[in-house]
Amino acid sequence: MAKFAPTLGNVYYSTYIGGSKQDIVQGLDVDATGCAYISGYTYSGDYPVLHSIYFTLKPDSSNIFITKFNQDASQLLYSTNITASNNSFATDLVVCGNNYAHITGYTNAADMPITWDAFFLEYSGFGDAFYSVLNETGDSVIFSSYIGGDQYERAYALALDNVDAAYICGATTSQLHFPHSTVIADSLFDYFEPVLGPGGDTISLIPIYRKTLGSWDCFVFKSMYKPYPGELATNIDTIMLSIGNMFCPGSSLVIRI
Repeated sequence: MAKFAPTLGNVYYSTYIGGSKQDIVQGLDVDATGCAYISGYTYSGDYPVLHSIYFTLKPDSSNIFITKFNQDASQLLYSTNITASNNSFATDLVVCGNNYAHITGYTNAADMPITWDAFFLEYSGFGDAFYSVLNETGDSVIFSSYIGGDQYERAYALALDNVDAAYICGATTSQLHFPHSTVIADSLFDYFEPVLGPGGDTISLIPIYRKTLGSWDCFVFKSMYKPYPGELATNIDTIMLSIGNMFCPGSSLVIRI
């Protein structure tokens, strides 16, 4: 990790961090005091940890890490791992004004640390995206949830707005059960399901959306990181996007798969 002068003419600091095997940094952010945070995944059983939530790293498996440096990167303020029984990958990190580290990624593990108020408490069985929030000292997970449907999900990008609502972008192969409030691609429309009244008459039609079997579709998932019971319907807003070139409403991102 390196810090450069605004003109790139000087290097303020440059440092290594890692263990004896492969260590991959996928996310980087800096808080208001100038402390740098990195996240990613490691195969090293000896990746440096300090004030870690979990004290052991699974051998021969990818483990998620989140590391915070002081202002000149001369020491670690914390370095923690989120350990699960199967491969897990952190792909992005954002630090909010409270110095909470918000991370996203994907996992093949059914035992990720998930909090009681998660959007999705259970692993789908195929591979799910996740969204987790660490406290300012990195020694506690204050919110963590799976994000997934009946097939595979991968989350790759994360952003926060001015009220710390999280926007997570990724891809899914799920045909059913992936939550969505809006579908903006005609190719996802499948059929109308009738809603029957007491006498058996059709009183309304509900559009049903399904994906092409085996294909990857983009998604944008918006949520508050700490919803209250009974408010999930207002705190979750998911948009499914079709394969191809689509513009994400509320985002400056053009997605191409």
